[in-house]
Amino acid sequence: MKKNNYFNNFRIYASVLFFPLFLLFIVVSCSRDNVTEEAITQTSAELQNGPELNTFGDLVLQKNVIVLNDESLATISEKDSDKITFSHATDQTAHIKEGSVLVGTKLNGEIMTNILAKVVSVVRSNGKIILHTQKAKLEEVIFSGTISGVYDLATEPIQVDGKMVNYIPVEGLVSKDVFRRIRTITANKLMKKQALQGVVNLPSVNIDNTFYIPIELGPIIKESKVNLKVEISPKIKYNLSFSFGQLRTFYIDFILDNLVLQSSVDVQGQFKENVHLSDYVKLDSPIVIGSTGLTFLPNIAFGPYIEVEATDKVKADLFDIVATPTLHLGIPPSLKTNFTNKNVLNIEALGGRFSGDIGVEFKGGIGLEFLGAKTANTLFKGKVYVTSLLEAGLAPEKFIHVKLTGGAESDGSITFGVPPFNVKRDFSLFNKNISIIDISLPRQNNR
Repeated sequence: MKKNNYFNNFRIYASVLFFPLFLLFIVVSCSRDNVTEEAITQTSAELQNGPELNTFGDLVLQKNVIVLNDESLATISEKDSDKITFSHATDQTAHIKEGSVLVGTKLNGEIMTNILAKVVSVVRSNGKIILHTQKAKLEEVIFSGTISGVYDLATEPIQVDGKMVNYIPVEGLVSKDVFRRIRTITANKLMKKQALQGVVNLPSVNIDNTFYIPIELGPIIKESKVNLKVEISPKIKYNLSFSFGQLRTFYIDFILDNLVLQSSVDVQGQFKENVHLSDYVKLDSPIVIGSTGLTFLPNIAFGPYIEVEATDKVKADLFDIVATPTLHLGIPPSLKTNFTNKNVLNIEALGGRFSGDIGVEFKGGIGLEFLGAKTANTLFKGKVYVTSLLEAGLAPEKFIHVKLTGGAESDGSITFGVPPFNVKRDFSLFNKNISIIDISLPRQNNR
């Protein structure tokens, strides 16, 4: 009976103690639900309705960003790394205050000045506006949106902020007049260069190299020759997507557009030769992306190479190939290419067997930085080549076997984002092989 009394007393005390706690839990939960719902509603309203964010082209900039118009840019009398002076106020500059982020591109002749600065203090004196500034952060400039396009890596550089760089104007962040003038400057530079060289082509990389191979024929040393001509219009197709001030997706297509490979051989004797000139041409001029503070940093080298062997005399125009390899540096990565043979094979002499790879190698990468801070990076290496086989059959099989196969291969990595939300992906060797010619021809008496 005593035990039952203890049990009843415990049940009464438990009810008294836990019931208020249960009510408190219900109230707190409901309050939290209301707060969360209010926060979500408020955030959605800000994103959908707010005049707080500014849309320029495909970019949505933060609420404190002021994109300076041509009238305001014309009144800048002095600009240093931490100071901007306007000679007089305009309707736009009159609203600049502490915390404003200024974006703009000023063009004086062919000299360009980018403006991207956060205002620390504002002094108005004798009609002038004097701003003390500091570097802005990426999340203080871009809220969301996309920067994308295609750029020729061999474009002539122009002067920006005292340095010779390549430049991509971003639509919406410069006036139509400045956009047009920038395009005119780069086009005129290319035309002047082409006039000096006597050519009119799209921006391209050109290689014309002859590999000389000394061959000992008894007491006599003769030179065998393998010539390779390469023409490339290297381009990048880029896509940068931002959300809530952070780089969320990033990819670059490295395109060897209109790649032309032409090769001829004049060799004799027996030999095996591997030669790689991987740093023959370099492309490393920074590419400034408007006044966003973002800059592409290409560091790419091209070079011809041969890995060939022969057993006897061969003289022939091997191939004249056009291809457009595209390496997609994104998630997931990929490699695409095609090969088109422009020329009929011309064999002047074939006394044995010639085989091997002749082509162009590339290596390096393309980085992305914001005001000197690394934001993303790609690394890659690869090659595009033609594997050739010329073989003269012996009697009674009087034939010539000709086989040409186009090949492309690459590997590398891509990294972007800020830890712990950064993304890194390594990709192993991609390999593409496409048959171009595989035929047997009757052997002529002079071969």
